[in-house]
Amino acid sequence: MEPMTPAPPPPGPPAGGGYQPPAAPGRPGLPWDRGKDFNSLLETCKLIITAPGRAYAAVKEKGDYGSPLIFALVFIVVGAVAQVVWQLIGLGGSTAWMSRLGSMNPEMGEMMGEMAAVSAGSAIGGLIGGIVGGVIGLFIISAIFHLCLQLVGGLKDSSAGFEGSFRVVSYTQVVQLAALVPFVGPLLGLVWGIILYVIGLASVHRTTQGKAVAAVLIPIAVCCICIILAVFVFAASIAAMIGGAAAGAGN
Repeated sequence: MEPMTPAPPPPGPPAGGGYQPPAAPGRPGLPWDRGKDFNSLLETCKLIITAPGRAYAAVKEKGDYGSPLIFALVFIVVGAVAQVVWQLIGLGGSTAWMSRLGSMNPEMGEMMGEMAAVSAGSAIGGLIGGIVGGVIGLFIISAIFHLCLQLVGGLKDSSAGFEGSFRVVSYTQVVQLAALVPFVGPLLGLVWGIILYVIGLASVHRTTQGKAVAAVLIPIAVCCICIILAVFVFAASIAAMIGGAAAGAGN
């Protein structure tokens, strides 16, 4: 009897890097996952804007946090800069006539200069705060959506975990481009973001769009209720103060 030929050993890690587990079937990753360059950024952005269903179907369920975080940071910076630019443009338009008044009145001109300096400083502070707050918000929003998905049973068939929610929220920051549109940009970005969140969460976590809609709208509804209650309490407090002042005046 001839000796049995031993089975070949399993393939080892690729040369030049650590072992990477194969991607989930049907999820090759976005262009940004395959190359961190400007062209990959534009291709990913274009794919999410023009074909969000196909884009989120390609998003890897797991991998790393750095890749989606860097992608999101680019658009968070774009959105923050756009807001500051619109603020400064508004500042220039509103102070043009004031500068002419200042040329006729030195004291008023000095006051206008101080106001411009304060506004410019607040714009820079807003830029920094917007970027830092945007990055922190990625993790907060991801945690809220992930918790709401768990509450509505949207994670039963998911193997992506929290990282999947984070990836969806990060790639959805493409909506920051709406800040380039004056006046209606924030509202446009909000509606656009809700749509992309629903598509992304449903795809990455392999759940229904109904559960994804619930996970996205529950925190929005809670925020609206809190705002309404705060306005009601504030209005009641003002009314009570006015009523007390009127009663005191009557006595």
